[in-house]
Amino acid sequence: MITAKITTCLGIDPLELAMIGPMLRGDPEAIVMLDQIEGAGFSADTFRSSACRAIWNEVKRLNVEGGYCEDSMISFCFGCESLGLDVPERSQWMGEAATFGMVALMPHHAGTLTDQNLVRVAREAMAGVSGDTSDMMIEQIESSVAAIRSRTLKTENELQAGGQELLDELDRAIRGERLPESHVGSWDRMLGGLCAAQLVVPAGRPGGGKTALVEQIIHEQLIRGKPVVYIQREMSRSRAIGRLAARSAGVPWSSIELRTASTMQCHTFSDAVKEYLKHPLHLEPAAACNGDNIGGMVRHHVRQTGAKLVVMDYLQLVDCPKGVEKRIAIGDVCRALKLAANDTGATILAIAQLNRNQDRNRTRPTLSDLNESGDIERTADVVLGLWEKEDRESRSRYPIEWSILKNRNGGHGDAAMLFDGPTMSFLGHAPEVRI
Repeated sequence: MITAKITTCLGIDPLELAMIGPMLRGDPEAIVMLDQIEGAGFSADTFRSSACRAIWNEVKRLNVEGGYCEDSMISFCFGCESLGLDVPERSQWMGEAATFGMVALMPHHAGTLTDQNLVRVAREAMAGVSGDTSDMMIEQIESSVAAIRSRTLKTENELQAGGQELLDELDRAIRGERLPESHVGSWDRMLGGLCAAQLVVPAGRPGGGKTALVEQIIHEQLIRGKPVVYIQREMSRSRAIGRLAARSAGVPWSSIELRTASTMQCHTFSDAVKEYLKHPLHLEPAAACNGDNIGGMVRHHVRQTGAKLVVMDYLQLVDCPKGVEKRIAIGDVCRALKLAANDTGATILAIAQLNRNQDRNRTRPTLSDLNESGDIERTADVVLGLWEKEDRESRSRYPIEWSILKNRNGGHGDAAMLFDGPTMSFLGHAPEVRI
């Protein structure tokens, strides 16, 4: 969070900082966004802050000359008199501004700033004006707003577009095309596959197999050449990749992490990691995750990669803005993910935790067993509960029960799959007992 001192002394709107923050990283995607945003009518003059205007114009200049990079932006900011700070404060400001905002959200911020600018211009123009002249100015302002909106918003008829999408889906069904499979037995039998535009929540207790389940689905998609976006907040990026690569290597991840693997296993695992890096996995170790940025993050990655599967691990690891309750922050993230699923057509798997009471009781979980459950159960299309009916004791393989707790577009059911601890994989299944 940007400190009050830095924000106050510069008098910069946080929204403006969010716009120029990505520029300070030297991110090439920021240049692409800059051109698109200016093409839609945004300009440096929209900024009220002279510092933001100066940075924006410098980025454009450096890009034309081929010198745009993070180092060049740092050098410019240190010498930018518009910042009006001493060197230590200027350094602090740059570091905080660079992390405030995301490239994916720049168009949204630009639209908001443009609207604010129009309101400000309108008020200034209307000061001391009345009668027919006032009416004429209002018409001109409304025309300007319409012109900008025509360049920034979709103009297609949403009813026609939605109907055509539905007809296209029907044509694919008539041709015999099935839903994309997860290639995990019980998942495909119970849920039909990976349904488009759905928010699916696999839920379980810590160590209950929920992360292993989505990792298995990710792995099955990747080895078939299908891109996957993986938003990982629970573990480091090296651990996230290592757990996935261990599946290809056939080496227990625990032996790698604890450094008890044999030399041969280490070499096999090393080869698997190198091979795994060729897969279309797009890992996002999100430093910040809340209802304001998660939707833009998903849309950005899906647009860039063409992925039809997005995984988030996990829902309860969201950032709570100051003064906001955890359950409200989780609800905001759930709604943002659901809207992103609707907009992109991607299947979004968002892992969640069950509370400890369910673990002690060893009974079939219910939606109320979800931690901070209210908005999760209301927003999700599907909630799948993973739980253990019996104590695993010291067994390396044991059954894990699957229960569909909610299915907005289908039935409910139960199954049991054999889970192999060393490989963190679901191996087999028992017939469903209720559909």
